[in-house]
Amino acid sequence: PNFGFLPWGGIWMRMQTKDLAGINKLVDRNIDQLLENQISNGINNQWPNLSNEKRKDLINKEVENWKKTNNEEYQQALNDQTRLLKEQYRFEFNGKQYPYMPDIDPYNYVRFAENYLERGHAGDDLNKDVPWDYHTIAPLGRDANLQTKAHVIVIAYFYSFMSLFTNTHILYTTSYLPILFTLLSLILIFFITKRLSNNTGAFFATTLLSIHFMFSGRTNWGYADTDFYNVFFPLFISWLFFEAVYLKKLKYKQIFVILSSLAIAIYSITWLGWWFVFYLLIGSSGLAITYKFINKNYAPAKELTYLVLSILVLSLFFVYIFAGWNTAINVINYPFNFNVIKNASMPDLWPNVYTTVAELNEQSFGGIFDKIGWSFMILSVIGAMFLLITRKPQNILGSFYWVLWFIVTVYASTKGSRFLLLLIPAMSVLFGVGAFFITDSISKLLKKQFEVPKVLTTFILIILLSLTMVSSVKISYELVFGDDQGRIGELPLVNDAWWDALIHIKENSDENAIITSWWDFGHHFKYIADRAVTFDGSSQNEPMAHWVGKLLSTNNENEAVGLLRMLDCGSNNAFKEINEEINNTPKTVSLIYDLMKLDKNNAKKVLLNQFSEEKTNKILETTHCDPPQAFLIVSQDMISKAGVWAHFGNWNFIKADVWTNHKSTSKKQLTDYLLATYNISKESAEKIYDELQKIKSEKESEKSANTWIGDWSSYFDQNNPLADCTKQENEIICSNGFVMINETPYIMVDQNKAAPIQTFNYIDTKGNWVSKESDQKTGIDAVFLQQNGKYKSLLAQTPLAGSLFTRLFFLNGHGLKHFKLVKETNQAIGGKIIVWEIDWTGNQNNVLSGIIEKKAVNVGDTVFVNYLMYDQFNNITESSIKNWREKNIIPTVKFEDYDTSSVPLLMQESLQKEIYDALLGLKKGEDTVISLNVQESFLPEQAKKQLGNTTINIRLGVERIV
Repeated sequence: PNFGFLPWGGIWMRMQTKDLAGINKLVDRNIDQLLENQISNGINNQWPNLSNEKRKDLINKEVENWKKTNNEEYQQALNDQTRLLKEQYRFEFNGKQYPYMPDIDPYNYVRFAENYLERGHAGDDLNKDVPWDYHTIAPLGRDANLQTKAHVIVIAYFYSFMSLFTNTHILYTTSYLPILFTLLSLILIFFITKRLSNNTGAFFATTLLSIHFMFSGRTNWGYADTDFYNVFFPLFISWLFFEAVYLKKLKYKQIFVILSSLAIAIYSITWLGWWFVFYLLIGSSGLAITYKFINKNYAPAKELTYLVLSILVLSLFFVYIFAGWNTAINVINYPFNFNVIKNASMPDLWPNVYTTVAELNEQSFGGIFDKIGWSFMILSVIGAMFLLITRKPQNILGSFYWVLWFIVTVYASTKGSRFLLLLIPAMSVLFGVGAFFITDSISKLLKKQFEVPKVLTTFILIILLSLTMVSSVKISYELVFGDDQGRIGELPLVNDAWWDALIHIKENSDENAIITSWWDFGHHFKYIADRAVTFDGSSQNEPMAHWVGKLLSTNNENEAVGLLRMLDCGSNNAFKEINEEINNTPKTVSLIYDLMKLDKNNAKKVLLNQFSEEKTNKILETTHCDPPQAFLIVSQDMISKAGVWAHFGNWNFIKADVWTNHKSTSKKQLTDYLLATYNISKESAEKIYDELQKIKSEKESEKSANTWIGDWSSYFDQNNPLADCTKQENEIICSNGFVMINETPYIMVDQNKAAPIQTFNYIDTKGNWVSKESDQKTGIDAVFLQQNGKYKSLLAQTPLAGSLFTRLFFLNGHGLKHFKLVKETNQAIGGKIIVWEIDWTGNQNNVLSGIIEKKAVNVGDTVFVNYLMYDQFNNITESSIKNWREKNIIPTVKFEDYDTSSVPLLMQESLQKEIYDALLGLKKGEDTVISLNVQESFLPEQAKKQLGNTTINIRLGVERIV
C-alpha cells in the first residue's frame, strides 16, 4: 500500500539504515549544540542577569540567525562531519565502500554461509565426518549442524544468485534479506486478510504490518537475523493451509497440504518456537471441527478433519527429515519448557543467563497494550468480535484461527516482550478486519439513512483510521533516525575501531589463538578476527558465563589467569572431569577456585589427595596445559554490563543448591545438610535458612532468589565511573560522592551523612596496588588515584572496584604481570576498546603513567612545582601558596608548611630554558632560585607592562616527580 518507497512507512523506512541515516540527525544535533554553547557564552557575558527562559529563547534565535547568515558554511560543516562519521561505519571492498552490517548474529550466519559455499558444509572442518565449528566454545568447538539451519542455506544461495548480477561483499548482499522477506510477508497478509474482509481491510492489515515498529525495528536493512522468518513463515504456512481448505479439487488440496507440512518443517530449522504455529493450526481446526459437528455440518467437519490429520502426520514426518527425531518427538514437551527460562538457577545449579534477557521480562496486559498501541489493539478486538459474531461459513476456521493466535500471543507476551513480534501478524489481520467492519458498516448506514455515497464515506473513514497509525510511524522513524531528546538512530555495532582492533588480532596471532570477552560480540570476533572465542551468543547459557564473569570480577590476578588458562585448555572440561568423581557442583567449583591460584606442581599435590594419579593427570590437562596464544578484550560497553557479568561471576553455588533442591526443607534438616555437606558454620547455615524463608514469601521469588544467589554489582555513574576530585585543605571531594577526610575514605550518602568504604584501593607513590578492607560491610568499594597532580576516584559495588576489569580498562593494567597491551582504539561513538594479550609467563610490568614518584627530575618527567616570585626588595609578587597575601610570607618559607596549588611542568625542550635547566636533576623537596628579566619571562603580557624592564626572582620547589 505504500508502493515500497513512500516516506511514511514500508520499505523506504527500512532502507534508511543502509545510508546510515541515524548519523544525519546526530551530526545536526552536535553542530547545533556547539553553536548553542558558543552563542550562550557570549550572551551570558553580555547579559548575565537574563532569566533562563529569555536566555534560551535568545540563544535559539541567535542560532537560527547564524544558520541563515552562514548557511553555506553551516551546510558544509554538516556535510563534512556527516561524511567523516559515516566513514567510521563503512568498510572497503573492491574499491567501493559498504556499511557494516548493523547487528551481531548475522555475522555468525554469514560465516557459516561462507563455509557452506567453500566446503559444502557449514563447519570449519570435519571432525569424524561431522561438520565442526572450531570458532566457538574454544578450544573444543561443536557440531556445526546444531547451528546450520535454513537461514545459512538461504544466505548462501541468495548470495550466489545475486553474484550473477553484481560483485559485492556477502555482508552487503545478505543485508537485503530482511527487505525481501518483508515484501513477501506483506503480499501474504494482503491476500489472507482480503479473504476475511475486502481490499480496504487488506490495505490496513498490510500497512500496519509494514510500519509497526515491532516488525520494522527488526527488519531494517542489514538486520539479517532470523526475526523476519517469525512473521514470514507463520503467514506463509497460514496462507498455504487456508488455500488447502478453500480449494475445491482434492488434487490441489493435497498439494497444498504437502506444501503446508513442508513449510512447517522448514520453519522448524529456523526457530525453536516453530511448534507454535503447528499447535495453532491443530487447535483452531479442532475448534472449527467441533463447531461444525455441533451445527451438524458433518461433511465439512470430516473434510477438515482429514486435512488436519494429514498435515499433523506429514508435518512431523518432514520435521523428522529436516530437523531430526528429537525435534519431532519433543513437540509434545516444548510448550511445557517455557518456565525453565525464568528459573534463577538451572537444575545443575549453574546460573541461567536467560534471566538477564530483557525480552523475557514479564509484563502486564496494560503494559502490552501500551507497547503495541491501544488503538491497534482495540481495532483488533473489534475485528475479532466481528469474526466470531458473524461466523460466516467460509470464515469459521479463519475466525477461530486468527482470534486464537491473537489471544495466545497476547498471553505469551505477558511472559516476555520477545513474543510481541508473533502477535503483530494476527493483530494486523484483525486490525484490517476491524477497519473493514467499521468502514463497511458506517458507509452502509450513512448510505441508507442519509444517502451519503459509500465511496465518500469510505474515503473519509480510511483517512481517519490511517491517523491511528501515525504514532507507530513516528516510533519507526525515530528508531532509524533518532529523536530530538538525544536518542541516536540505528547504527552498526561494528565500526572502524572494532574492525581495526580485531584485524590486528587476526594479523598478529596464531591460528589457534583464543579470544575471551563477555559473550555479546563473540560473533563479531569470530568473523572479523577469524579466531575462536571462549563463548558467544550461541553459547551464552553455558558455564563459561560464570568462569568469564569470575575472572573479570576477581581481584586476584593469579585466579583470573588460572581461569583463562583453564578455559583455553579445555573450556568447561575441568569441571566435568572433577565433578565426574565428586558429583557435587558447589564442591567441584570450590576446588577449581583453589586450583586456579596454584602452579601445576602444587595443583597436582592438591589433586592427588583426592584422586588417582591417572585422574589427576587428566584433570591437569584441562587446567594446567601449555595454553595457546590468548587475548582478553575489554570495552566501554562492558561497564554498563558489569551488573550482569559480575552477577554470574559471583554466583553462590551453595545458595543455588539450597534454592533449587531444598526450598521446602525444615530448618533442622537444611542446617544439618549444609553443615555435613559444605562444612560451613551453624550460624551461616541458619542465616541461609532465614534468608530463604524471606525470599519464599515474596511475590516474585525467582527474581529475588536470583539476586540472593548472585549480587548485581555495578559501577557508580556508568557513563563516567572515573570521577574528578578537588582538594580543600584536609579534604578531597569528588564529583561521584567519594570524599577523603584526614586520609579516611567515605561516600556521601546525603548532604550531611557519610558512610565508610568497604574496600579502599589505591596506588601508592611506589606504584604498589594497595587494598584496605574495612570492618564495615557497606557493599561499596573505591579506587583512589593521584595522577599527574590530579585526584580521581571510582566507586563501585563490591567487588568491582578492585576487579581485574577495573585495572585493565581504567588503570592501564597497573601492577598486573600477565597482561600485555597490544591494541587500543577509540570509537567515534561508544568509547574505548582495549585488547590485551595474555603473557602466560607473567613478565609484564604495566604502569599507569603519572603515578609512581621518581627520585630526581629527568627529561620527559612531569614535575609538580611550587613557586614564589619576589623582586629585588624581597616583596612577594606571586606564589602557589594558597591565600599567600594573608599569610605574611617571606621568600625563604618552607612550601611544605602551607597548603599549595603546585603546577605540573613537563620536562621537554618547549619549557623555558632557565626553568628547564634549573629543575633538571633536582630531587623531591629540593628547591632552587632563578632570576629572569620580566620582558623575557613567561609572565602574561599585562604583567610585563606593569612590571616594566625589571628582574624578578623565582624560587622553585619540587613537590613531586612522576
